[in-house]
Amino acid sequence: MSKYENLVQVLDELRKEAPSEYKRYYPHEDDLDKLNYARSLTYIHLFLKVKFGILDFHEREKNITDGSQDGGVDGYYIDDENKRIYFIQSKFRINKKNFEEKSIGIGELYAMELDRITHGKTSAENGTDYNGKIQALIQKIQGIEDYVKYKEIVILLANIKDKYDNNKLKTLTVFPYEIFNHQKCYTELLFPVVSGTYYNPSELKISINVSNYGGSNRIDYYADTNIKECNITVLFVPTIEVGRILYKFKNSILKYNPRSFLELASGSVNQHIKESITNVDTKEVDPIPWTVFLES
Repeated sequence: MSKYENLVQVLDELRKEAPSEYKRYYPHEDDLDKLNYARSLTYIHLFLKVKFGILDFHEREKNITDGSQDGGVDGYYIDDENKRIYFIQSKFRINKKNFEEKSIGIGELYAMELDRITHGKTSAENGTDYNGKIQALIQKIQGIEDYVKYKEIVILLANIKDKYDNNKLKTLTVFPYEIFNHQKCYTELLFPVVSGTYYNPSELKISINVSNYGGSNRIDYYADTNIKECNITVLFVPTIEVGRILYKFKNSILKYNPRSFLELASGSVNQHIKESITNVDTKEVDPIPWTVFLES
């Protein structure tokens, strides 16, 4: 099975997350036009789920604007934590050859009216009002109090011809852009799904609120090391929070864990970890073993 066939299979499985009332995600299998349109929408779902960890179908669907009068914007995501607004232009192809070789047309890039949308214009240059989801996006942007601190980024889920140099592309997209061509789709969207690392952000941040569980949930310990005195903090985390984190991030948490390789071969990362524990005279390691029990 080719990478493209694997991608289509993943998209068809992801379509099933849509509730039955979302008819456009459940076309008749013989209606290829509607089936391919459903897959093109799900392609944006895949990006939002893998890159931003939006697990809930309804939350992703709110951010998909593709349709008539969409101002050239197929989807978006507002990252309030990192102060980023992502505008998505997607072009899914219905066969392997086109998906891997065909480039997005320059007219489709020209169709993106981001300058109007980000400046609160509710209608296109031709005077036609934008669709309801674009109107909602405009209202969200208008409601951001510190909008000047946000950075706009265009995501192009498409192949781009080499003749479009960086300066020309930035002129077309208005804002800085990131290209997800077919190769990047396979490595950064498809592979995380099939490898179980599903959620694949560029930087993994995990927030845990233990204030509602009562009792003491942390231990602070000061240790003398061969560098200087260090503070070590141990947090007791309820099992339900661990379950929530693993449900969302899955194997992404362990993706860069050097101890995933259990052997202690000479010169390996694990050998150095072992030596850092056994060959020290200061208090990097406490002689008293600790056991932490997680209680729900």
